[in-house]
Parts: sequence; structure tokens; C-alpha cells
Amino acid sequence: MHDDNFIAPSQSQQRRPIWRVIHGRSTSRSRPQWLGIMPQADSIQTPIQYFRHFFDSKIMNHIVMQSNLYSVQIDPEKPLKLTVDELERFLGVVFFMSIISLPSSRLYWSLDLAITQINQILSRYRFEQIKRFVHFNNNDNMLPPEHENFDKLFKVRSLLDHLRKKYNDIPMSQMLCIDEQMIPFKGNSALK
Repeated sequence: MHDDNFIAPSQSQQRRPIWRVIHGRSTSRSRPQWLGIMPQADSIQTPIQYFRHFFDSKIMNHIVMQSNLYSVQIDPEKPLKLTVDELERFLGVVFFMSIISLPSSRLYWSLDLAITQINQILSRYRFEQIKRFVHFNNNDNMLPPEHENFDKLFKVRSLLDHLRKKYNDIPMSQMLCIDEQMIPFKGNSALK
């Protein structure tokens, strides 16, 4: 229905926000003051240095040992024979794949796309072999689900404990601001 008598309000007539002042004692803490201190150029690290801080030789050797053990447990005739160098290249390929996303991991090695940053680092067969056997804990040590000390995160517990320790080693100032990112999820998680 069209009303010929309707006149659109001008900008001055449109609703403006109304602000209300709340009087009383403030419960907020004092804000930290900017001291103008910037990190020294020597303390700024490269991305690989940050990576190696968290994934040091101890955890890399642990992952290599557990992955090789798992491959022998699955098929003693065909051991994985993973090395730390190959594991680093595998993780580099996985990081690259997270940046350049394709529908299938096999497409990174296809002749049509020819992504040299990946296919010159690791063959497709070796990538899939490592992906199949990468492991963080020995499955033989896992408790049954009925046990009172059963750990749902047992398979990644060693990695989680190592990373938690590394995160706690980072020096932090007293004033921190923690933000969160909302991720839409309508299911149930038993880990929460």
C-alpha cells in the first residue's frame, strides 16, 4: 500500500543515540600506561626460530621415535624410517597447505598445478606415508576407556604437555588482554 502523504524525515529529524551517564564509584582498574618500550632488533626472531622454540629437538625426536614405532607395530615388514629432517619438511608442507588451500592433498603434486614449493620438498607417496603413521604416543600404553584414569587426549598428551611448558616459558607482562574468537559449533564436545 502506497501512502502519498508520507514524507521521509530529514537527517536532523532522524533518531539520534541517547547517552546516559551513570554516577557512582568506578570498579574498573587503572589502565597500563604506554612506556614507549619497543623490542630490541636483536630480540625479534624469524618464523623458523619461533617454530624451533616450540618444536625443539626433544619433541621432534619423540615424534620421530613414536611414528617409527607405530609403523613397525602396524607392518613390521615396511618400517617408516622417518628422520627429523623429513618430519620438518612434512610439517613445512602441512603449513604451506594450510595457507594455499586446495580441495584434495593430491592436487599439490598434480602436473596441472605444479606447486614446486611442495613437490620438490617431499614426494606425494612419502607425504601420505608420513601422514598415515605420524604418532605422538605409544598406543600400547593407553588405558581402556573403562579405566578411572583413562585420558581422552592420550594420543596427543605428550605434545600438549610439551607445548604447554613452552608457552609457560614465554615471559609475559603483568597486564594481559585475552580476546576470544567465536567459532560456530552446534555439536557436543566431551573435551569441554
